[in-house]
Amino acid sequence: MAKLHMTKLQNDKTGNHLATAPSRGFMPPSDITSGDALRATWHRLQQVLQSIDVIRCQGDTRTHPPNPGASGCGRIAKVSSIVAFGLLTVDHFLTVADVPRANQKIVALDSDLDFGGPAANAAATAQVLGMPTRLVTAVGSGLLTDFSLGRLQALGVKTIDLLTDEPGEPSVSTVMVTQSTGDRTVVSHNALAVRSNLPLTGHELDGAAVLLVDGHHMPTAIRLCQTARERGICVIFDGGSWKHGTDQLLPLIDIAAISQDFCPPGAADPLSYIASAGCRRVIQTRGAQPVEVLDDGGLDEVEVPPVDVVDTLGAGDVFHGALASFVASNADPLVRNVRQAVAIASQSCHYKGAHSWYA
Repeated sequence: MAKLHMTKLQNDKTGNHLATAPSRGFMPPSDITSGDALRATWHRLQQVLQSIDVIRCQGDTRTHPPNPGASGCGRIAKVSSIVAFGLLTVDHFLTVADVPRANQKIVALDSDLDFGGPAANAAATAQVLGMPTRLVTAVGSGLLTDFSLGRLQALGVKTIDLLTDEPGEPSVSTVMVTQSTGDRTVVSHNALAVRSNLPLTGHELDGAAVLLVDGHHMPTAIRLCQTARERGICVIFDGGSWKHGTDQLLPLIDIAAISQDFCPPGAADPLSYIASAGCRRVIQTRGAQPVEVLDDGGLDEVEVPPVDVVDTLGAGDVFHGALASFVASNADPLVRNVRQAVAIASQSCHYKGAHSWYA
């Protein structure tokens, strides 16, 4: 399989490391069900794109009609870029026959090392789908930072490390994938060691059509969402789980995409809870079960395409990155954009790890 070429690294005026990449045709909404199209080389993917109405990501000045029922998302005037804010990790992948019991030692069938984290994986997905994407995170300067940011920059993702002038490293996650089922077990320290008062320049959201937040670095996420709301930037929330401060975040969200593990305290119905908090467009993924889509009071379901599962790691992140790409590029009904994102995320499970579906 052909690999994406390394891109030329540059520094912007703030000293943050940026990467430039050739502009690519964006994959607009259509019924994407072929795993071959996703796993193919970039040349073959471009052939798929040429068969449909391609929207160019850069220099597109066409306006899109407002989407009824949307807030910030309905005001997107042109395709611009996506900003993903949140967690960046280094993931140590281990393929195992079975997850070890307490005090048991086992030998892994395979081992690998790559970048990870919900925001980082979503940013990579959006970028390879052709949407210019910027990851804003907080890790500090170190060898593992160079490794993880370098991997993202090689894909064309621009990166801003809010702690670039301080020593530090991304958290290292251990990921065990059971070979027979594709189920994954993850142990991570996340961003618990990172200070909460992260410095912002005010330029993190420049040129953005969509801000995607994953709930990590919560105080800073809230500040960015407030700025996005003031600028009319659509805010998408990746709600993998309930975190401290989520109740303050929800009123600033335009689209909440939550997992089945997202459980607001004392709430039996997460969708209704989120809608009552002010976010009226809510999506809940439930593994292989149909995805529920609540759009301004109307409830729909989206079937998950069947796939031979190899690895479920990162499927949710792929879904969020694809969803952000579609939302940023069109004014289609939410359920249609969800359907396309679900198809891509489902097919990513047919390949090992969170990134090999596009590598």
